Amino acid sequence: MSKNIELELRAEVKKDQYSKLLSKLKREYKLISHTKRLSVMYFGKIDKVSLDVRIRITNGESEIAIKKGALHAHDRIEMSQPIDKPQFMGMTQLYSLFDFKSEVAERETHNFDMSRNIVFSLVKAGDIVYSEIEKMSSKQEVEKNKKELQDILDNFRLKTIVTEKEFNNLCNRLSKHSDWPFTGSKRDMTKLKRLLAKY
Repeated sequence: MSKNIELELRAEVKKDQYSKLLSKLKREYKLISHTKRLSVMYFGKIDKVSLDVRIRITNGESEIAIKKGALHAHDRIEMSQPIDKPQFMGMTQLYSLFDFKSEVAERETHNFDMSRNIVFSLVKAGDIVYSEIEKMSSKQEVEKNKKELQDILDNFRLKTIVTEKEFNNLCNRLSKHSDWPFTGSKRDMTKLKRLLAKY
């Protein structure tokens, strides 16, 4: 069975929950990584299929990731390809030709191994915090695995982001308070290059 479906559930974390939840996760689960990531994200459609393209650098490692499926969906197909850091800026210009909506985002993330191939991520974007829990799955496993992930979120008393409206509300707040629009202009490229130097 091909496990190429990124089964993922998201939940928003209240600002005052962050420290307590992070401490609990560190006590009870194995910390896989603590990452600082810079991403240029492109959102658009080709033949009515939603695509989410990300050129990103995480703790010095660069890659291009493409996710296929609606942004709010819990079962998108994802593939990624490593690139060299010097290719980062050129790739952002290349993908700007698609005229997709695009933004630049910075995230600090703690990733925890919950066993059974489940990864729980606690993500901080400025003053906004949210969680993602995922398990790579085959088509046949999606429903069973979705219930398993939901049970974990319920145990943490986190409210799952279920509807497209709820997801869009989070994205809109991230866009307004944390991320910034990227047009591929000379000014944007200069700003991005300065940020990239920190990674």
